[in-house]
Amino acid sequence: MQKLLENGDYMLPDLKPKINLPQEFVQLQRFAVVDIETTGLDPATEKIIEIASVIVSENRIVGELSLLLNPGIPIPAVTSKIHGLYDDDVVSALSIDEGLARFEYFVEEIPLIAHNANFDFAFIQNALGYPLPNKLYDSVALARSVLADQSSFGLNALCQHYEIINEQAHRALSDTRATAQVIMALINDFKNTPEDQRLLLFKASARNTYAIRGELKNAGFRWHRDLSLWGIYLSMSQVEKNENTYLYKGFQIVPHEF
Repeated sequence: MQKLLENGDYMLPDLKPKINLPQEFVQLQRFAVVDIETTGLDPATEKIIEIASVIVSENRIVGELSLLLNPGIPIPAVTSKIHGLYDDDVVSALSIDEGLARFEYFVEEIPLIAHNANFDFAFIQNALGYPLPNKLYDSVALARSVLADQSSFGLNALCQHYEIINEQAHRALSDTRATAQVIMALINDFKNTPEDQRLLLFKASARNTYAIRGELKNAGFRWHRDLSLWGIYLSMSQVEKNENTYLYKGFQIVPHEF
């Protein structure tokens, strides 16, 4: 909903997705997994052409939604090669407005999770013109908080790790089904990991991290562009604590609260 300013204009809503802590997510009994396919990568200019969602309740899939959407613009050949969707496939599809209305009706206000959530939810919220009322989570963040030795957190890599078959990769419904199975496996692993060995995102608390970015990278930190911070996933057993200060490899760090 837009806020009316004193001069009579409306303040545009903040459409950047607010992603919540993965540690919150693992306590949920019911959630919906979401995936989209698009005409390109920029949510401000490109359009959604497919949206799918599966609802998970008590560790099983209890509902599915899959919709093709007519973007109103041509689908570039380079993106069609990725997901296999062409203009002829969507010419008679639902409008984006109608498709998103059905999606909102399907998921209601239950928590939503997507793989690389900033991408999916930025597209959806830009298309809607307002923030989703649901709590939003990222399955990549969940995977990073569980799998200490995993080098890649793409959906394909996680499916290989858990021996999950994604029957039609880069199609929204198949990706949501595979993501749901990955998430359920991650939740199981999280709950079976001792608390002091669970991974948390710590951020470097130096005043000017830009000046020491090389040293941070060499120590294992990485730049989290969506969060604008240098961070690293560590368990409490890996962190040195000195009174109220956390240290790792000589760097002062603090747990990041999303």
